[in-house]
Amino acid sequence: MSPFYDLIVVGGGLTGLTAAYRAHQRGWKFLLLEASARFGGSLETLSADGLLQELGAESMVTAKPWGKELCLELGLADQLVSPQPEYHKTMIVRGGRLMSIPEGLRLLAPSQWWPFLRSPAVSWWGKLRMACEFFVPARPAGSGDESLASFVRRRLGQEALERIAQPMVAGIYTADPETLSMRATLPQFLEFERKYGSVCRGLLLSPEARASRGPRYHLFTSLRGGFGQLIEALLGQLPSECVRGGEAVTQLKPLENGWEVNGHSTARVVMATPTYVAAELVRPWDSAAADLLDRQEYLSSATVNLVYPLHCADQATRAYGFVVPAVEKRDILACTFSHRKYPGRTQGDVALLRAYVGGAARPEAMEWSDQEMVARSHCEISRLLGIGEPPVSSVVKRYHRAMPLYRVGHLDWLRTLEDQMSRWPALRLAGNAYSGVGIPDCVHSAQEAITRLAGSAH
Repeated sequence: MSPFYDLIVVGGGLTGLTAAYRAHQRGWKFLLLEASARFGGSLETLSADGLLQELGAESMVTAKPWGKELCLELGLADQLVSPQPEYHKTMIVRGGRLMSIPEGLRLLAPSQWWPFLRSPAVSWWGKLRMACEFFVPARPAGSGDESLASFVRRRLGQEALERIAQPMVAGIYTADPETLSMRATLPQFLEFERKYGSVCRGLLLSPEARASRGPRYHLFTSLRGGFGQLIEALLGQLPSECVRGGEAVTQLKPLENGWEVNGHSTARVVMATPTYVAAELVRPWDSAAADLLDRQEYLSSATVNLVYPLHCADQATRAYGFVVPAVEKRDILACTFSHRKYPGRTQGDVALLRAYVGGAARPEAMEWSDQEMVARSHCEISRLLGIGEPPVSSVVKRYHRAMPLYRVGHLDWLRTLEDQMSRWPALRLAGNAYSGVGIPDCVHSAQEAITRLAGSAH
């Protein structure tokens, strides 16, 4: 007897909703089960009183096309917005002061040397050490994975690691670069070393780097109504009877010709959950896969949206925001000037600032109360920006064990996991724990899962 469903999706974040949408396009009879009452996972937008506040991700990269392509497909082309070019500047804290990040800096190293040499963000000794990178021998091929910190220290020096790489990468992964896998996070820089013998030379000579010179604000995009708009658009494409919130999956087991999920029979399953949730579901019938899934670690962080009168923050916030090196020992990791970065986030004389708290640099921050997070964030922002008034409102959003940590050896772990899961061809794992943490990565992961399930034996 054929299973009742062609597919059951476990998890109603962006990955799960995208998987359900692709299944619906194929004409599959599907069911999506989400434990919480709200869909969207880490993507959440608050819109009220003339304010549009992103509680999760606020940007997606366009170099990975899958997120933007999904938005276009869902009819959101006229809702895509780019960062406002007149505020195209990001700052970094050094010695308790804000200074501009030099034009042409590409996460780890400069692609334009004159602006970098003029910048006070790195000392002259640090600049000299970075310039010596042109002459540092390349690591032998086949040397295996290394940490991002090891790579930067080896090629560019300790100051480049502490003052540039660590704060820039923490803004993406909230992680300690001593633990991050270079191969899993920034493989393009490894390719520069392999192909050109130097990261700096690769940034100067590679066709990709040359094509991306100049202002990079066009490489990021958002939605006019925030990424909650993307979640609503996906939900609008799905039959309401096929999407269930508030129903946690507590049972998943293989059958002779399919799967049973919470008593429902299905031919295929997409697990779009954190690995620690998936591990508990697969453990009764594949303890080896469960142990592998449990090896994936996660970091916790929070966002703190603060609203100020514009008059007290106007001059100090004419940029996209700033990042904070861990060596500065501050209570926040970074701050986005949301009222400047994308159009339409505020109305009237209001400044909207978003601080990032926690991560690997300050894990103890997750023990603070909401009130303490707001107070500490305001204290740091007021000192750095000279804001003399308290915030008129605030919103704290915590993300407990939400950011996967791509440790050194992550790609080896992933291959081993895929080998172990290959015995279950009608079950696919998808989400941010595997091959990328951003919005486009989650979309791509979901689409790959459906494509592979379509070609698998039932």
